[in-house]
Amino acid sequence: MGGTPGITVRTRSDLPDLSWSDELRDLTDASPFLGPAWLAAQQKAAPELIPFHTVATRGTGEVAVLPGYLVGDSGDADLDPRSYLGHDADVFPALVLGSPEAYRTEIAFNFWTPALAKTMIDAVVAEARAAGARSVVAPWIAEGPGSGSLVEALDGHGAGRAFWAVEDYVPLNQESWDAHLAALPKKTRYRLREDAQRADELGVEIRRFDGEMISPQLTRIAELITRTQRKHGTPTTRIDVLIQGLIDAGVTVRAYAGIRDGVIVSASVAVRKGRKLYVKWSGTDDAALGERSGVYFPVTFVTAIRDGYAEGLRVVAFGAGSHRAKALRGSHSREITTSLLVLDEELRPDAVEWLHATGEARRRIYEASRPTPEIDETDAVTPSRTLPLFAAEAGGGCCSNG
Repeated sequence: MGGTPGITVRTRSDLPDLSWSDELRDLTDASPFLGPAWLAAQQKAAPELIPFHTVATRGTGEVAVLPGYLVGDSGDADLDPRSYLGHDADVFPALVLGSPEAYRTEIAFNFWTPALAKTMIDAVVAEARAAGARSVVAPWIAEGPGSGSLVEALDGHGAGRAFWAVEDYVPLNQESWDAHLAALPKKTRYRLREDAQRADELGVEIRRFDGEMISPQLTRIAELITRTQRKHGTPTTRIDVLIQGLIDAGVTVRAYAGIRDGVIVSASVAVRKGRKLYVKWSGTDDAALGERSGVYFPVTFVTAIRDGYAEGLRVVAFGAGSHRAKALRGSHSREITTSLLVLDEELRPDAVEWLHATGEARRRIYEASRPTPEIDETDAVTPSRTLPLFAAEAGGGCCSNG
């Protein structure tokens, strides 16, 4: 236990006793992947994870949560600090901060002070040392409220920071789906219209299932998601257990299913929180549709955005992955940073260099895949102009949100 005046911090703490309704009220702006409902369901799906959560409180009802897990050499590349270092090193046990299945590291909070992140990280690092950890890694810190303070707090202990990826999102800043299309460059608009027609061409009917309606379809949906994760080399967990845990907790989960001849051949699962929809998983039966069927876009991308407009949402978030394809369809992106602290002070300088080198290599890959912003001819820079008058727009990616 530690803290600064007015703030109490507990490490290796139980999660706050908050229902999903409580989270909607008390953790309004936090990602759904960092609250007690998600973390409890994740624990059921991956009981081998050793919780190492840090909770800060102030006053009545003011709470901040930084999830964490103490891991050994489990073989899961996402939880292995060596994946981010790009180099073999003695880094276990490692304290991994964040939600592994969500690929997200941040503090979920309903109060903030300039000292909050530092106070929590000071307690985390001290407890990690006491537990015999050799490294602390915050792999997936996305740009957003509080993220800079989290990185700086780790910097203060000697951590290195590096680029990991970008996560992708679509702001819903038009009045409707039709207005959204009309505001896009012609090529982008054409792609999305083609996407919307693709399901019909494949003979696929798209249906939506909400909450408990998902359960009868869950085995098949989880099978498709797991199959796709394995295809892309992504570590798998019991997706069916996790999703059912969310449903049982009352989380506002939805699934989109592409059905052909009575069989689900493509599916995605998303969580709505407030006015934001988080598309978390997707999967497709490539044997039935072919590896380049393009069914992902009508089932997962277009349908989520259309429903978002119909429900008055502000953002649809797609996580990391398939960056170029989503950028070509008008998505935006923000960077995800890895922060890694090797507690062995002799090894630390080398570790920071390795981390930076790996991060720059990853950045070059992303930069090479980023498409040139598309503009219509009427908006193009004329020969009489000597400087580009439009800003380069970042692109976007599914669903590492995992």
